[in-house]
Amino acid sequence: MPPSPDQAPSRHDDQPRGDQSAAPPARIRRTARRLGVGATLIAVSVAVLLLAAGYRAHRDAESEILSETETLTDMAADHTARFIEAADLMLDRLRQLGEQTEWNDPAQSVRLAAELRRLRGFMPAAIRLGVWDGEGKRLTSTEDELPAGFSIADRPYFIAHATGPDGESRGLAISEPMTSKLDGSTILVLSRRLNRPDGSFAGIVTLSFNPIELVRHPLRPHRNEPLSIRWMRDDQQPLAAEGPLPGTVGIAAQSRVGSYPLLVETRMPENAVRERWLARVYPYLALGLVVLFGFGASAWMLLRWASTEDVYRSTLATLATRLRRSNADLEERVDERTKALSDMVAQRDLLLKEVNHRLKNSLQLACALVQMQGQSVTGPEARQQLADTVARLQAIARVHDQLYQTEDVRRVAAATYLHSLCADLEQSALASQRFWRIIVAADESVELPTDQAVPVGLMVNELVTNALKHGQPTASDGNAWTVEVGLVRIDDGQGGGQLRLSVRDHGPGLPGGALPRKDGSLGMKLLNGLTRQLNASLAVENAAPGARIVVTFRPQDVA
Repeated sequence: MPPSPDQAPSRHDDQPRGDQSAAPPARIRRTARRLGVGATLIAVSVAVLLLAAGYRAHRDAESEILSETETLTDMAADHTARFIEAADLMLDRLRQLGEQTEWNDPAQSVRLAAELRRLRGFMPAAIRLGVWDGEGKRLTSTEDELPAGFSIADRPYFIAHATGPDGESRGLAISEPMTSKLDGSTILVLSRRLNRPDGSFAGIVTLSFNPIELVRHPLRPHRNEPLSIRWMRDDQQPLAAEGPLPGTVGIAAQSRVGSYPLLVETRMPENAVRERWLARVYPYLALGLVVLFGFGASAWMLLRWASTEDVYRSTLATLATRLRRSNADLEERVDERTKALSDMVAQRDLLLKEVNHRLKNSLQLACALVQMQGQSVTGPEARQQLADTVARLQAIARVHDQLYQTEDVRRVAAATYLHSLCADLEQSALASQRFWRIIVAADESVELPTDQAVPVGLMVNELVTNALKHGQPTASDGNAWTVEVGLVRIDDGQGGGQLRLSVRDHGPGLPGGALPRKDGSLGMKLLNGLTRQLNASLAVENAAPGARIVVTFRPQDVA
């Protein structure tokens, strides 16, 4: 039955009420969005104003620091100029006295020496005054105790005055920093020339002082910025420095010292502008950041509240779909790559096993050829050498045979390898002497990399073969006809472990308690070379009865 006109509006009104409860009205959302946009614009304006004000404050701080640096430079130059002018006046006075003094008259010499000390008292700095003849020897000075034969004839400033034209005065000369002949300190020397009445060179007058005296001046106001000042010649030759090293980056200013060939450079560090700027702008910056944060947070909350949840749901659904597709694609690629790597590893292991198998067969064929050659040799020494060569080849072949039989082609089980190697050596010994037995005691957990297994096997072969040849016991006891081979781990006390390989017999022992040194012995050469290859130490112990050869080395890590 169709609904009546009165009932229809009530049913249609239910859905709009549900929509109104799920999302804010459109008018409120629009108002909130406008308010959010307005707050955003205000926040951007505040940020722009903060940047402009900060830039202007930085420029002002930089100008102030530069102005202060130039002022300090002028003050330092003025102070230095006054110091040099006073020194120049004093040297001019000494020049006049030196040219007027009769040096052959002791009384005049004594009066001039007293005048030198009086003049030195006028200078605030610790200085030395001197008058020197045309040969660089002292006429008088403020330093009474000078070494015998003391002369300044080899000093550059003396040579410059002495080689000048007669009758010409070079004026005030300033030397470069040099080492004092008296105490080894660094000094600067100011000098003037002395002329005879005919204008010829008669000597010089000097005023020397430590360059550090230049930096003793009342320049620094009460300030926090570190300041560096240096004094130098026109040719950039440094004379003195104060404060941090002047080579650092910063704001610098230079000024000439009066009419003298000197420069003063003052440098403020680069962070001085930043510190001045921060001290000035910090209160306004803090207030601006608070205002900026308030408007920014308000804009973000209004715009976020005005946005509908459908947009977020749609965005999340799209991202989730893309993420699933990306994960599936990545998993497929990882599976393909893993399978390819597994196939490559399997193929590599198969190839290595095949190589080890062929190497073992080749070494066995070489052993057979050497044995056939040994049968045709008549000399016992040559036959024994060929037999030793066969044993060495078999020791190497054993490594490749074990690698072929195991899954891991990078490691060799040391216990299994030594047992099979010593079994071959015992079998060969029984062919000539039926009493011999070789006992192996090796740690089952020890595994050697291939690079160490071969030299270890060759060393065991050499040591056991030597024991079988020369370690025959003197007693008739059958238990004495044994050779003991051991391989154990030991703690070196450095957080790591070492391996201890030992071979012992029950024979008469080694003469002198050491291995024989034969220059022509291939066995000893091979044993020494294998010890160096393993970076091992080899020691001989008295086993009483018999001898024990101990080789200690560190096992390599297998990647």
